[in-house]
Amino acid sequence: TSVGIYGAEGTGPYCAAKAAALGIMRCLFSEGVQHGILVNVIGPSANTRMTEEHLKGAYGEWLRKTMPPEKISVGAAYLMSEDCKVTGEIFTLGGGRVGRMLFAETDGIMGKGDSIEEVRDMMPRVMDDTNMFYPKELSERSARVAKLFGFSG
Repeated sequence: TSVGIYGAEGTGPYCAAKAAALGIMRCLFSEGVQHGILVNVIGPSANTRMTEEHLKGAYGEWLRKTMPPEKISVGAAYLMSEDCKVTGEIFTLGGGRVGRMLFAETDGIMGKGDSIEEVRDMMPRVMDDTNMFYPKELSERSARVAKLFGFSG
């Protein structure tokens, strides 16, 4: 799953499949929440046949020692348990670590939208990591962007 977001050289088809898993989770989360169905995605970090093939050297050795596949199962089991009330999230699991992966968007910079030069000049402020928001679903994102344009309906 991480590779679907961050990418990795030589893994285009694999990255596309992982990105698709994120997209379908977001759809299933929206559809399932009204029925009490919880949907999350796990981004595992573990030693597998694939990592053994691609990860050599000191990092590969560290990963093999630190990230056995069974260290993911406890987090996965919790996410499938009755105790878990979290839905629509991406969790990174590996080596006993549990993390939350987020999608964020900045408020952006409002321009006239009529020249390439304007966009070029706005880019440093667009790339600033302030004024971030973390929409959980499309309707939340759409409402925020509409508000930035002054829509209040």
